[in-house]
Amino acid sequence: MLPDLNEIKIKRKELGLTQKELSEKSNVPQSVIAKVENKKMSPSYESAKRIFDALKTEIRKKQTAKSIMRRNVISIGEKEKVGKAIKLMNRYGISQLPVMRKQIPIGTVTEKTLVEKIGSGKISGQEKAFTIMEGCLPIIEEDSEIEAVSALLKHYSACLVKEKDRIVGIITRSNIISKAIGKKT
Repeated sequence: MLPDLNEIKIKRKELGLTQKELSEKSNVPQSVIAKVENKKMSPSYESAKRIFDALKTEIRKKQTAKSIMRRNVISIGEKEKVGKAIKLMNRYGISQLPVMRKQIPIGTVTEKTLVEKIGSGKISGQEKAFTIMEGCLPIIEEDSEIEAVSALLKHYSACLVKEKDRIVGIITRSNIISKAIGKKT
């Protein structure tokens, strides 16, 4: 079953496509697309399917790491105190914090590690972040596809996004979930 025909105009505009561009991508005449959008005709099933398939393909192309990442990467320097990491994590409601050395990620402080260290009495908050950090979060290119990001997030709590050699964003599992329900994080 195909989506409601009213979705054609809405999705086309969301994607920034003209009727002519959608016509070329779907191999359906522009005049048919115009008439469908203006509710002056109902297309054949084949034409409607080609239009929706073209829209679906364009939506997938736009879904990259860049489209869902959170740009403000909250991090901590390797020599800053664990107490500061805890304050940052509480303030921003995050469960992992990249540890940086001169803008280069070298590890991660996680809620899990903090809970383990606090529970065993092995942490006072005065230690340096690098003494309790885990391995670095995976780093992906900003044009990485959502499917690749989702696969990584099965094994990691987050991944960092880079543009050239600079970290420009972070993606967590909640970013993927929010994208699925159409909510901006």
